[in-house]
Amino acid sequence: MVPSHALRFQSMLRAMVEVVIPALPSDQRLALDQAQIIAGNLRILIDQAGRTSDYDRVDLAESAALGRKLADLLDVASAIDTATPDGERALADRVAATKQVTDALLRTALDHDDAAIRGAAGRLVLDQAEKQLIRERVWLRGAGFELDPEALPALDAVLTPID
Repeated sequence: MVPSHALRFQSMLRAMVEVVIPALPSDQRLALDQAQIIAGNLRILIDQAGRTSDYDRVDLAESAALGRKLADLLDVASAIDTATPDGERALADRVAATKQVTDALLRTALDHDDAAIRGAAGRLVLDQAEKQLIRERVWLRGAGFELDPEALPALDAVLTPID
């Protein structure tokens, strides 16, 4: 049996927290801080193990939804491909391409002569940014920077596309 990445990360985290960090002298603040950063990154890797494609699929769905809403607002056809490709690289490329199209639509909306269109585009972007920010905070929760990490939704909740 080959140990999973998550199991390996868990073993490294346990060694760091239970053996390495306690063995460091308390006057070695830089070494202790760096060891805590390593432990935090291991927690993140454990949380994210096997979930990167899920994150990218939600990112794609939300970017495409924003692009469609902007295209509707501008009353133009959009060239947004909403199909989810197979493979991590293809998925990452589709996310990047979708964001480029969406950014172009946003620039067009923000440059529009109609203040109502500019305002509506701004609201659409702020709504999307809120979703993205929460997802990113949850994604990086394991780093230990959140004041109240339990107030954030579960990882599964932010990796489920909601339009």
